[in-house]
Amino acid sequence: MALATPTVSNTFLCGVIEGFYGRPWSGSERRCLFQRMQAMQLNAYMYAPKDDSKHRCDWRLLYTAKETEKLRSLIQAAEAAGVTFIYALSPGLDMMYSRQVPLLLRKLGQVRDLGCRAFALLFDDIEPRLRGPDRSSFKSPAEAQCAVTNAAFEHLGRPATFLFCPTEYCGSRARPCVSESSYLATVGAKLAPEIQVMWTGPRVVSKTITAESIKEVGEALKRKPVIWDNLHANDYDMSRLFLGPFSGRGLDLAPLLGGILTNPNCQFEANFVAMSTLAQWHRAALDSSGGGSGGGGFSPEAALEQAVLDWLPSFAVGGGGSHGTEDGCDSAKQNARCLGEKPAAAEATEQAEVSSDSDADSADLYSDSRSSDSSSDEAVCRSPLTADELLRVCHLFYLPYRHGDWAVRLLDEFHWLRVGSTAAAAASGDRPADWADRAASFDRELASLRLVRRKLNMLANRRLALELLPYVGNVCHVLDTLNAYLSSRKSGESRRSEQQASLSPSSASLCRGGLAAELQRLLPPDASRSLLLHRVFAVRRCSSDIDRGALAELACCTEPRTPADRLLELLCGSGSGESAGFVLEDAFGVCAFACVLPCSKVGETPETLDFLPEPPAAAVRLPPAAPPPPPPALLHFAVSPGGRCDLSLDSKSRPLRRLLARCLDALQDAGGVWLHCLLPAEQKQPGQQDADCLASDLCDCLGFQRRDCPEAARRGWQLLGRSLR
Repeated sequence: MALATPTVSNTFLCGVIEGFYGRPWSGSERRCLFQRMQAMQLNAYMYAPKDDSKHRCDWRLLYTAKETEKLRSLIQAAEAAGVTFIYALSPGLDMMYSRQVPLLLRKLGQVRDLGCRAFALLFDDIEPRLRGPDRSSFKSPAEAQCAVTNAAFEHLGRPATFLFCPTEYCGSRARPCVSESSYLATVGAKLAPEIQVMWTGPRVVSKTITAESIKEVGEALKRKPVIWDNLHANDYDMSRLFLGPFSGRGLDLAPLLGGILTNPNCQFEANFVAMSTLAQWHRAALDSSGGGSGGGGFSPEAALEQAVLDWLPSFAVGGGGSHGTEDGCDSAKQNARCLGEKPAAAEATEQAEVSSDSDADSADLYSDSRSSDSSSDEAVCRSPLTADELLRVCHLFYLPYRHGDWAVRLLDEFHWLRVGSTAAAAASGDRPADWADRAASFDRELASLRLVRRKLNMLANRRLALELLPYVGNVCHVLDTLNAYLSSRKSGESRRSEQQASLSPSSASLCRGGLAAELQRLLPPDASRSLLLHRVFAVRRCSSDIDRGALAELACCTEPRTPADRLLELLCGSGSGESAGFVLEDAFGVCAFACVLPCSKVGETPETLDFLPEPPAAAVRLPPAAPPPPPPALLHFAVSPGGRCDLSLDSKSRPLRRLLARCLDALQDAGGVWLHCLLPAEQKQPGQQDADCLASDLCDCLGFQRRDCPEAARRGWQLLGRSLR
């Protein structure tokens, strides 16, 4: 059957549907959207947020005076940007088709009076059944929906743009199939031919949409469908984000369609790539059908690269971008909740690199590269995000059915390293010769991603950064856990017998969790339990730029008399490069710090140690009876109080032990031979670890010995020391 020739405008609708479940975008976000659409030459926006009560649940209620003014201003803003504002209403949840048409017409009339000239009625995601009196008035739900839609179309003056979303809106929901569906046949026969019908493709979220499938549904509906494209929608799994290009839709679709509207991510700022690549597809389709000289097909990957270049300037926009949050909703907190994090930690997920802390069986899971000098990294973090770095982020969060190239490489590389790191292979000498090199390369890839996260954390456009950071941070956490597992296997030690199930990476599928979940599935079952259930910590050198706020807060809690600037000078150095300051951090930020003063400072400049709560450094000297070693270095550290970290030096909790061990390593590398530590003779503040227990831990775990120092004891301190020879 030949397709009926539409009598509506020949304009191909190409734009955005705000049709997802979740927090609707704010008015300022929509105005920003219209500006972007104008720049991208997109021409249609459909207002259809599922969680706007007056769009769906309370569709009968008229808008208040304040609401009508907001809606009027949005319609005017869209018109000024050359964007068709399509107002959609979704009455199908509880509408009595035979009795409530006047209520529907009243609501649509109110919006028409605000200046709206394009409309849609949506009957998706409802039960296809008739209620009460409707059974005697209509033969089927399809007939009832068509009658109501036709009445609205006539009442509004047969507008040039009017759309209808059927209950069977994709191939998988057509009963029994598209060509034999009585519902679709009724819509094709009963619905006014000028009304356009929406379609999502073979499935709700369609990997590909072919010309053959569109021809089939076009014949059933007797018109060209308009695609409601859920390729970038993430409302069904908010732990995922889709930053990949518009793909799986050939240019040969364009002549068969009345338009394509993308229903993108719930996170407004994350939709630049989806919109930009759709716009590029549309321009390529116009060139292809019109014989324009700009033809040459459409490459999704090339479109993604161009979109990244166009998106990059937005990351440097100060404040929250060109829009704010009218409704007071914090999208970053929403993202954190969706990823299983505490809302209060929404911004804390932005902190720097992490590593895994586990039980005694996995005590040495850190790679030394994590604690490398960060002085050069600080300058890099201040530099702008590059196009290549942003492209890598897009590859991590690509599309529902496919990972990006970089994500696939990470999956494949870890799988290869995991197989090559098995205890059996190590014991038999069968581990590949290049295993260590590839493991180091994998670690460098992770370091580059941590750097990207730190750059995101320092962006001027905070709103954009906070929408991306929870997702980037989640992948960083999982990748660090995987790297920690590899570190534990470097020596070939056997942890527990591994279940050799099929752990090879698979292609992306429409499953919850995306890349982060698939990476976790690559861990053997025992490693998943022992690593993923433990908190993740990192030890790294202090950075005066990155750690200033956290150290100042920690200093106030643990050392109330410590000036924050003097503490920072001690930890980060005063330009001489002599200090060895390190911080211990988890996903919530810095939770402990430690530093070592070089020998010359203790022996020659006692005023440097005035920041200590009690004795001056002059009191911290070896007793005369001891052998006269070189002047000792002094270890100083503090742990966040209040039980947040539950850190100690015992064999069950290793993070603080690693922090202090790094200080010892740094001092030893610098040629130091003695290290001393002052501890209060008794507990000073509630929430701090008992001094005797901490002293015992230092002696048992790090080789310190209690030293007799009457002057230190007189001032309320105990002195511990150890030789580094």
